[in-house]
This record gives sequence, C-alpha cells and structure tokens, in this order.
Amino acid sequence: MKKYVFLLFLSVNGINVFAQQHITGKVINSSTQTPIEFVNVLLFQNDSIPVTGTITDELGNFNLSAEKGDYILKIEQFGETFLSKNISLLKIYI
Repeated sequence: MKKYVFLLFLSVNGINVFAQQHITGKVINSSTQTPIEFVNVLLFQNDSIPVTGTITDELGNFNLSAEKGDYILKIEQFGETFLSKNISLLKIYI
C-alpha cells in the first residue's frame, strides 16, 4: 500500500465578526510536490464530533466553512488518517 506524506497549506478568512470562517487549503505530497486529489478533509470537535467535511479537487484544493472555535482538521483516505492538526478559528475584528 502506498504511503503519502502530506504538506498542508491553510488560509483562514473572515468576512465579518458574525459570519462563518472559511478554511481553504491545498494538500500536496511533500516528497513529490504533487497535489493529492480526492482525499477527505474533515473538521471535528473533540476528536469525535464531526462538524463538516469535503474532498480535495483534482488540484488538491479544498474549502470548508465553520463557526469560530477550536477544531481538529484531519486528512484521510480509505479510512486512514494521514494528518491530524489542531486549529482555532478566532473572532476577527475588522
């Protein structure tokens, strides 16, 4: 079975204080620098409560939205977690 090492780029953008935060990123193989297509990108609270999720497109890009708070972002494929990262979406003052 192939093993992938992922490099993840995240960007969090807020439109206003009351809106959901947008999480965008790109999943790439760190050894070959190629995008990883069609992997699951999932957002959890407390490592067990799913909040939202999506899959990467053919260029490895993804986009999620969530309320402010603390989450665990997971990158998975075929039920195997390749990356698990704690992230915080904070209130943004404009």
